[in-house]
Amino acid sequence: MHRTIDDLLPLVPEGGSRIFKARVPGVVESRFFVVAFNHDYGGSFFWKNKPGIREHPWTGTRDVPRKGLDALAAPDVTFSCKANKLVDFYSTGSAAYAISGRLRDLIEDLDPGSLEVLPITVKAKDGEVEYNFAMPSRLLRSVEPDLCDIQIVDEKLGSRWIRKVKYPNPNGAVIDPELDPDIHTFADVDVVNRWLWSRQLIDAGKQAGIKGVYTRVPESYPAIIADYL
Repeated sequence: MHRTIDDLLPLVPEGGSRIFKARVPGVVESRFFVVAFNHDYGGSFFWKNKPGIREHPWTGTRDVPRKGLDALAAPDVTFSCKANKLVDFYSTGSAAYAISGRLRDLIEDLDPGSLEVLPITVKAKDGEVEYNFAMPSRLLRSVEPDLCDIQIVDEKLGSRWIRKVKYPNPNGAVIDPELDPDIHTFADVDVVNRWLWSRQLIDAGKQAGIKGVYTRVPESYPAIIADYL
């Protein structure tokens, strides 16, 4: 019988911990990857009026609802170099990522409606550049526990238990191979506050000359790197 993480959660008593072994061990995710900023590129990208951590954009988990871009004050963003040094992708330390117009268009062409976007202006050394804050609009339950080890553990926070899903195998999380092939970008409740891109989207980014991204297998530790763009 096909399992989901939702099926496994009730099998762990409050305050407990249990590891559920993959039914097919040794699988390494090859379709979807977590994206982050590639620090090989220079310059400091700074969100000057970033809100406190409780008000950060957040993709959403089982316990904490999604917090999108609509409540943000107009972002005051600076770049320490000239505008021609800007690349297409920057992390902000939250679920909001800063992306160029051409990356926004590439994603929307491949997977329409998959982004929440807030237009911003970046103040570079020699002028202003139109840019975007973006985050995935989808929040899925896509991890396939038959193909990866799952640890469900309760951790005490004050007087209450916080239930977490972890991945004790170094290979990390594996996404359901039957996930809709038209999906190329999303967040997942059990891959906390990360943005996932499909191999097809990553390859399209390479072909378009997109810069500023590195990708890794979700929840792998040490990180299994897939690509640098």
